[in-house]
Amino acid sequence: MDTALGWIGQIATWIGQFFPRWATLHPATAALKVIGWSFRPSRRACRVVVQRAGIVWWWPVVTALNIHPVVRQANNLPTQTIVTTDHKTYIIGCMIVYDVTDIEQLLTNTWDADDTVKDIAATAAHAAAGSYSEEELLTVARSGQLDKEMKSIAHAQLRNYGVRVVKMQLTDLAPCHVLRLMNSEPTDVGKVFGG
Repeated sequence: MDTALGWIGQIATWIGQFFPRWATLHPATAALKVIGWSFRPSRRACRVVVQRAGIVWWWPVVTALNIHPVVRQANNLPTQTIVTTDHKTYIIGCMIVYDVTDIEQLLTNTWDADDTVKDIAATAAHAAAGSYSEEELLTVARSGQLDKEMKSIAHAQLRNYGVRVVKMQLTDLAPCHVLRLMNSEPTDVGKVFGG
């Protein structure tokens, strides 16, 4: 019965697109309204409006609303393996603290803003840490110089997306050995580890 009358719900949803809606924006967020979809190549496809804290009205039939935090936020980056200039292997983990200075720049130039920030910060950490020998790496990590270099590299890349890096800091740094099984069948993996 539900599937037989499912078209009624679809029609109601479609009709609902023609009525205005509202959302309340928290002071820690901002919204990007994309207004006026057009399929004519001779005209600009849409208009973008940034909305700050308060009540935001929009017409769903012609407007998309994307709400995103803009205040200070922190993300732990995935632990990764680096190789020093003298061929020693280390794992490095860090965190990034940032805020959004230009939400339009961030949301119109990325598909997933949080993933973009994490990916760029992780590559910045890798680039900074991988440029030292083992002894130098431990020295700059202890002195805090590595944190400053990671922040500088990440900020230089993320400012193009409207993101200001407040801080980057190491959370893990340890020597490691990397073992990689290549072209192993699932049954072979168990044999290697005594399973």
